[in-house]
Amino acid sequence: MKYAFTVASLMIVLIALSPAALRADTVTFTWTDTTVCPCASGPNVTASGILTAISIGSGEYVAISGSGTINGDSLTLYPGLENGSVQTDPQGLFNFDNLLYPNSTLIDNPGLIFTDTTTGGEWNILYGGPGEYSSYLWNGSYTSQAVTTGTTFTLTLVPEPAAFGLLLSGLFGLGLLATVKCLRRSPRASEA
Repeated sequence: MKYAFTVASLMIVLIALSPAALRADTVTFTWTDTTVCPCASGPNVTASGILTAISIGSGEYVAISGSGTINGDSLTLYPGLENGSVQTDPQGLFNFDNLLYPNSTLIDNPGLIFTDTTTGGEWNILYGGPGEYSSYLWNGSYTSQAVTTGTTFTLTLVPEPAAFGLLLSGLFGLGLLATVKCLRRSPRASEA
């Protein structure tokens, strides 16, 4: 019982410092396609949203969850593997890896895949070459490709300083609690 507080405190610190807790980053994205294409959603496709990603080193991230909208329809990122391995969606239509490269091409080919929760379709966005991004849209009956010219895609890492402030305040609280507990147990000079 004597060391229970110390062990509990150490476990809390280890959980707070776990790699998953420190590696999660918030990333915002936008997509605009101003070309006239035979997409199910029509010309002038716009999409935006928020992704949660983990760093896998060398400036690369894997998006592990996310949501957003495409022309007003709700999107949910189809979950990938945390190591960024290439996978195929359940319908067998698209390959994806959900890798993000904020300092270079932003995404790669096979790219990201989203489920359109409004229509039940899927949306795959991928890197098509310098300054070009492609998207494939499946609406349940056919697949169409958006033309790569006239498209823009942006990623922005959102800093999360509040998480570290919360960790530091928790550690300060644990230290204060330990100090108070030690002071209560130590004999006072008047009792000696």
